[in-house]
Amino acid sequence: MPLTKEAVQEIPLPPITPQSQHIVQQIEELVNQILNLTQSPDYETNPEKQAKVKELEAQIDKLVYNL
Repeated sequence: MPLTKEAVQEIPLPPITPQSQHIVQQIEELVNQILNLTQSPDYETNPEKQAKVKELEAQIDKLVYNL
């Protein structure tokens, strides 16, 4: 299945509630860390930064599962 705008819009997302707000904030912080790492000039050649991004992505996966 191609990843189109319509396909993405069909992905069910749970609503953000007061109970889940702290998880959402943690995810936002992790995404910002990933963006900072991947936008650095040496990201493509820095295996430590690449490994850190994979670690952060795994943390996001766990948090999303808890939503």
